[in-house]
Amino acid sequence: MAQTVTFDHWSVAYILVSFASTLMSLNVLLRPQSFYGLMPVAPPKDRQAQQLLRAQFLMFAAREITVGSICFGLWYLGDRRAMGWAMISCLPMAVLDGYALQKYAGGIGGAAGF
Repeated sequence: MAQTVTFDHWSVAYILVSFASTLMSLNVLLRPQSFYGLMPVAPPKDRQAQQLLRAQFLMFAAREITVGSICFGLWYLGDRRAMGWAMISCLPMAVLDGYALQKYAGGIGGAAGF
């Protein structure tokens, strides 16, 4: 049986990470120009490249909203063990995102801001 919702320091950190992930993805989805101001990447001029980048933003947002929703749901149900496994299973996604930014976008300096 699920426990009740808790607000200890680990649970608060967990829900803040989930919420921040969801908010950042909504920002990129609704305001793609915010990405260009923070990353050393110029907006593409080619229409086909613009459409490809918009599709990538949409996939990024869908992924982050899904992960954030799953994490929030696990927190709400109060299953601390499942919360821990959800964070561990999301770790490769975060590491690979950082690697891709470092390798292809010149660094991760402003990535948290968009």
